[in-house]
Amino acid sequence: MLKKIPFLLILLVISCSNSNESDNINKGNIDFEFPEIGQISVYQKAFGENYIDKTINSYDLLNTFLNVEITSIRKDTVYIKESIQDSVNYTYAFKISNDTLNLFKPNSMFLDSHLFGSHFQNYKISLRTNSSNYIEFLGWKTSTNFCECYLNGYTKNFNPFGKEYDSLLAIVDEREMAIDKFGYNFLFSINEGIVLSSKIISWRNTGEVWFLRPNN
Repeated sequence: MLKKIPFLLILLVISCSNSNESDNINKGNIDFEFPEIGQISVYQKAFGENYIDKTINSYDLLNTFLNVEITSIRKDTVYIKESIQDSVNYTYAFKISNDTLNLFKPNSMFLDSHLFGSHFQNYKISLRTNSSNYIEFLGWKTSTNFCECYLNGYTKNFNPFGKEYDSLLAIVDEREMAIDKFGYNFLFSINEGIVLSSKIISWRNTGEVWFLRPNN
């Protein structure tokens, strides 16, 4: 005859089951305003062509995916890990102060990131909304005139993978393209994080592009 299972043991099994379920809850994309450990943004890579031609939306979507995850938070510093199959993984951190996203790698002179590029010391992105400067985007790139300059504004009706973003903040940072270095285009929101990241390779007239996948 089987012995009865003690009541306390049953409670322990149920408790462990509930704990595992809560650990597996999808915490969503990285949220700049309310970051949490475990938030993950997933991006799909594309190869963009004809950056200078502002009338053509030409890119090839690749079967390459990037996971960007919050691994820890200490005081006002958020620590990030970028994971990508068959390539280099990066770790770095960000702080937000004065409406500016300051990206850096602690204890290092260089920031390396698939999403934000490589920079000496750090890279800053303004989170302020410039409501007077509309910047039109055509797929993976801005369709404004080529300027080798810095633009801060917003765009509307961006819809990668069928998800509609009514309004997104926009950064066009082409300053270093004047000396044959990389330029960057970013679309983002405070709560959705980075929605589009394009690294412009000026001498090839191409771009390395990351599109945020919808959070299913």
